[in-house]
Amino acid sequence: MKRSYCIGTIASLFLAGVAITGAFGSVPVPEPDSPEPALSDSVLPMGMIFIESPKRGRLVRLEGIVGKGELVARQNDGSCVSVAIRIASGNVNGQGVGISRAESIQLIIHSKAITESLLAGQEIFSSHHTVGYSDGVPVSDMQIANGLNITDEFVLNPGEWSWTSLFGLAKTEVTCERLFST
Repeated sequence: MKRSYCIGTIASLFLAGVAITGAFGSVPVPEPDSPEPALSDSVLPMGMIFIESPKRGRLVRLEGIVGKGELVARQNDGSCVSVAIRIASGNVNGQGVGISRAESIQLIIHSKAITESLLAGQEIFSSHHTVGYSDGVPVSDMQIANGLNITDEFVLNPGEWSWTSLFGLAKTEVTCERLFST
């Protein structure tokens, strides 16, 4: 039983890696509508993504990370909400075969457009935005604070992996204090 679960999980991660690699290779990056940068005018982040226990799978050269966690986002009125979010990341730097627990992932979102899209239930592809490392200065739409490499491409998908996600996102009002911990 455990062996079939392991093989099924490896196959799922392999397919996710293939789908992500194919999606990033074939999706054109849209041109911005205006010459203004997508960055928020505020130094405070518009949102933070926390993925506490992602899983990493390797199959020969393909490597993928999947996980679910929480998006804490600042709304236009200054209040904050929390929604469930999923992440899938893939690259072709893997070695060997196996499944393991990956390092927790934390992303800082500076772009108001990304936050609004996620709160509207839309997927976000990292290849369509600028992504950098966290160094305290918002020079990109999103910053990797922990858990991913700058070369990893990823998809953010708000919601749960369940039938309840068909009814829309479940938003919970929260304090904004987690946004100040960056």
